[in-house]
Amino acid sequence: MQNEEIIFGIIFTSLIIFVLITGITIVFYLARRERIKQQIMAVETRLLYEKELRKVESEVSEKLLQHVAVELHDNIAQYHTAMNVQIENLKIDYPNMTNIIAPLESYLDEVTKQIRALGRTLNSEFISKIGLIKAIEIEVPRLSALRRFKVNWSNESNHLNLTKETELLIFRSFQEIVQNALRHANASNLTITVKGNYNQFEIMIKDDGCGFDVQTLLNSNNASGVSNILKRMQLAGLDCKIQSTIGNGCEYIIKTK
Repeated sequence: MQNEEIIFGIIFTSLIIFVLITGITIVFYLARRERIKQQIMAVETRLLYEKELRKVESEVSEKLLQHVAVELHDNIAQYHTAMNVQIENLKIDYPNMTNIIAPLESYLDEVTKQIRALGRTLNSEFISKIGLIKAIEIEVPRLSALRRFKVNWSNESNHLNLTKETELLIFRSFQEIVQNALRHANASNLTITVKGNYNQFEIMIKDDGCGFDVQTLLNSNNASGVSNILKRMQLAGLDCKIQSTIGNGCEYIIKTK
């Protein structure tokens, strides 16, 4: 009888310990799960905030570009028209100076074309209307006319299934990349290639200029342009890879994930 009581006491004590351990385990599990849930919510909140912040930044940038485009079209273009009128009057008043004036007239015509092309590509409504490919096709002759490098353009896409907002973000990044190449690359060639159909998209922008160390640039205070590109592509849900080394040019590849 005494042995049975001892055995019963051991079993009862074991059950109590088991229940306590199980209870403590469940409490720790629930607490850990709640902590993980809170951490996930905090990350999601931060990502949502960053996304909205980038969206606002993008909208502000677009409004500024829209304003510049309107200024180019309404004001500066009017001055160019007035200059053309003056040149025509000079040709009439001084016919013997026609040959002297001709180069100036040619330069002015070229500048007018450049301003009109630039104004169109700064206008987000215009870009949304014509689409990404047409927008790049407008930029290529303008870039070639600058004679800073040879532009090689290839469109190997069929049907791009991208939203207008995504196309605009890609085009703005394309413009940023090209401007960086103009300012810093000292390149002889710029290659632009677009591939894709329906659910797949890829654009490659490559130059054969001086190149740079990607990580060093991103860690420096001079990375605002590159950072803007990466932020835009993250906002668009696209993957952006930058491949560059000092002395070996630079290549950007933007594509669907």
